[in-house]
Amino acid sequence: MANTVDVGQCVSFGIDSLQKHFSFQVLSGVIISFCVGSSFGLLYGPLYVGYYRAMAKIDAGETPEVGDLFSGFDQFLPSLIVSLLVGTAIWIGFLMCVIPGLLLLPLSPVSLCVVARGEKDGIAAVKAGWRTLTPNLLMAALTVFVLSMLASLGMIGCFVGIFLTLPILNAGQYKMSQQMLS
Repeated sequence: MANTVDVGQCVSFGIDSLQKHFSFQVLSGVIISFCVGSSFGLLYGPLYVGYYRAMAKIDAGETPEVGDLFSGFDQFLPSLIVSLLVGTAIWIGFLMCVIPGLLLLPLSPVSLCVVARGEKDGIAAVKAGWRTLTPNLLMAALTVFVLSMLASLGMIGCFVGIFLTLPILNAGQYKMSQQMLS
């Protein structure tokens, strides 16, 4: 039986994580946004692998550090392959009347969590992410949609609020991936 996704639990985890680890979450969001934006997206994979490792430390009762974000660079090639393959699939999905792209959005965090857990092959990580995602496709897509809407609310206040809502999205997607991969 497949592990199910609980949208409310993902949102609550994101909010709780922001409250309990405020400095880490806000700084992580700023660093990831800056690095991904200035690298034309090439650092997306390794930074999120590092972020998911930091979130795993939180799950283990440890304190995350900003330096943990860069721990994903030891899996640079697999995480780059994941981000390029999944990004291309999502892009094609959006070209096909938007809905397929929306349904594929959760594949990125799930596949990157697979890499964060030790998978050294990017293609195998995407395959594992897909196998994990398919039984939960609609709930995972709904979760990412709800979290994305919350994150977009932060842009209303002259874009400054995104620094408070983006961490909710990031942590919530981590929780969603953990629910499916457990």
